[in-house]
Formats: sequence, structure tokens, C-alpha cells
Amino acid sequence: MASVSFENSSEVLPAERPSDTGFLKNILLRILLSGPLRFKALIILPLLTRLFPRELYGVWGQIAAVKIVLSGLVTLRLETAIVRYLSGEPDAKRIIRGVLAVTALCSLALMLILLSFGESISRLVFGVELSNLHN
Repeated sequence: MASVSFENSSEVLPAERPSDTGFLKNILLRILLSGPLRFKALIILPLLTRLFPRELYGVWGQIAAVKIVLSGLVTLRLETAIVRYLSGEPDAKRIIRGVLAVTALCSLALMLILLSFGESISRLVFGVELSNLHN
């Protein structure tokens, strides 16, 4: 059994081992809950290709790709930082408020950019102007 010793202490304490059954149970629960979401594309893809013509399916693919990129830009992937660094932090509420504030500011900045340069972005990404989409 492993032991933990402290420099200023002559005591040797046994190291605590995390429960393997709880860890495995959490993994299986995560797989059961997130599994259907992972296979969503396999279910939706045949429906989309059957219901929509190629052009609309291509537009759907472009919008989905832009959504994925923009969601990463807006959130800055801070959820992974929260999970990693928040567990040992004594003042967790302050950090969560800060993360929410940063996310809100990034969302606002992105919204202003999209509203200001919507036509240019539409031409660059989709190859058409926004005014032509309504016709």
C-alpha cells in the first residue's frame, strides 16, 4: 500500500485510493446519456438527404459548420477550464461569475460583428448576399 509522508511530520499516513466502482459507474452513466447524442448525425443524415435537395443539404452543412466554429469562439471552450481548475478552488462562485461575464462579452462582441459585417461575411462564407436569400 502506498503511503504519504509530510516533511514536517514524522507520521506516515496511508494514501487513500479512489473507489474504482464509482468511477466505472460514472463512465457507464456518461456513455449511456451522451451516446444517443453522438449518433444523432447517423440518424438525421439519411433523413436530410432524402427530404432536401443537394443545394439545401449543402447549405445545412455550411450552417452547421459555422455554428460549431462560432460556438467555440463565443464560449472560448471555458467549460473545460471550469471542470479542470474549479474543483480545488475555494471561491468557485467568483470564478463562475467571471466565466459567465467573459462569455457574455464575447457573445455581444460576436453579435455586433455579425450585425455590422453580415453582408461581407455572407458573401465570404456562403457565396451569396443576404438580400438575395429572401428572393
